[in-house]
Amino acid sequence: MTGVLSLDIAASTGWAHWSGPGGLLTWGSFRVQTENRMEGQILNEFLFEKMLPLRDRTLPMLVIIERVYMGGKKKGNTPLGLAQYHGIAKALMQWSDNVRIRTIWPSEAKQHFTGHGHATKDMMIWQAEQYGWAVQNDDEADALALMHTGVSRWMGQELHLVAKTEPPLARAG
Repeated sequence: MTGVLSLDIAASTGWAHWSGPGGLLTWGSFRVQTENRMEGQILNEFLFEKMLPLRDRTLPMLVIIERVYMGGKKKGNTPLGLAQYHGIAKALMQWSDNVRIRTIWPSEAKQHFTGHGHATKDMMIWQAEQYGWAVQNDDEADALALMHTGVSRWMGQELHLVAKTEPPLARAG
């Protein structure tokens, strides 16, 4: 199997892609403009301008997505709204019958990545930096935590030991 993509989906979505054992690890994030826009415009931007190009660039065989936390409203993203984006992402990423899609609870990724299931955003960023991954924000750190957890769980490898990274200025954004 080659190509693993992890997604921390929200209005600001973090992603990480690893091309496989000994391969390159890249990451980034994107924001979908939500203010003063109709739902259809938001979904079109998410789907056609952000997710589809990411999928076509990476063609993952394993997609790891953070599970939707249904605990209540948080920063304007309702659980139902996030569930819609998750559904779209899952359908889009199923580009082949061979693609496996897995989900991980945020607390599981935090526990595996930092050793603390209730890690703060700053703790997640700090841990990413300890592995030499120069993240720009907590969305990227969360995507790397999902990748780190998923690669360990489903591939039996420790990502920080088997992945190469590009210098921060040269990485995909």
